Amino acid sequence: MAVAVPPVPVSSYVDEIPPDGVVCRFQVPRDGQIGPLLLHAEVAPSGANRASMKVELIRSSGTVTREFQFNPGDNEIAGPVAVIKGDRVAVSIVKQSPTDVVTGIWVTLTVYPTLTHADVKKFGET
Repeated sequence: MAVAVPPVPVSSYVDEIPPDGVVCRFQVPRDGQIGPLLLHAEVAPSGANRASMKVELIRSSGTVTREFQFNPGDNEIAGPVAVIKGDRVAVSIVKQSPTDVVTGIWVTLTVYPTLTHADVKKFGET
């Protein structure tokens, strides 16, 4: 019997940026890959005053941080990025000025698990 392991969607929405700036955080359930990351900002500065999205991959061996500027509307950060079970991911918004307005933040990405073994369970044996 073959079993397909479906991708795991992760989605988040915040109307306003919280004090710590984090708009999405989650823990990776299995080894695999994530990406691409989609971000939609309903309201955000554009041009030279663009805000940034900071993506942190946190694991026991250390933290990897990447930062990308974004515009209002739809933005895509290409993947894939390799992850291991237990990694934590935090997506934050960094404004260039405290008076900048950034609202209506949608974040979506997908975790594509790697199947390294299968747990066999039997149900309703007759």
